[in-house]
Amino acid sequence: MEFGSSWLGLGDVAARIVMGFDGRIQNIDFVKESIMTHGEQIILTQLRGLEYAIQWGAMTLQDAIDFATLMIQTTSAIKRFSDGITTDPGDMPGVGGPIDVAVITQDHGFVGVKKKKLRFADCKVDSDNDPLP
Repeated sequence: MEFGSSWLGLGDVAARIVMGFDGRIQNIDFVKESIMTHGEQIILTQLRGLEYAIQWGAMTLQDAIDFATLMIQTTSAIKRFSDGITTDPGDMPGVGGPIDVAVITQDHGFVGVKKKKLRFADCKVDSDNDPLP
């Protein structure tokens, strides 16, 4: 059995933290040259040596929740204070606000751990007990 993590959407911050580099590194001239000279696989293998050695298979469910939440909060904070990267400025924050957390287990299926309250104007919706139409 293999263990790991994956992220979708604004994944550059998580990639930089976990992998040690951003995939856009391949747009930098000296990296392009190295890829042309040595081959993409050799360069990516060397870059992957920067990855944190996280023991995904030994991680508890609580640790996984904490890790996912940390990645979301960190991404939100970095995107809030930055305007993209120097070689590609003009990024817009596309993340922020309350975080919903859920887990999927074999025994219990999909279970919400933390869920924001839904509202419209001054009406609150209890989506746990009031089914939406």
